[in-house]
Amino acid sequence: MIAKRIVGIVGPIAIVAGVVAGLGALKHPATLSTDEQQKIENNVKMIEQTKSAATDAVNDAAAVSGK
Repeated sequence: MIAKRIVGIVGPIAIVAGVVAGLGALKHPATLSTDEQQKIENNVKMIEQTKSAATDAVNDAAAVSGK
């Protein structure tokens, strides 16, 4: 009876975990198309440029206010 209750609780959790792990594996970069990979790389570059520009603006503002 206790074993049946444990299996009843752990079983569905194991199934959901397996499905989630399987879906996560499907979006591995090797499964992305060339176009998708290029879009991701372009977005990462834009984010890095934006962060760099924001950091420069903060540093410039700090330099001006420090004078």
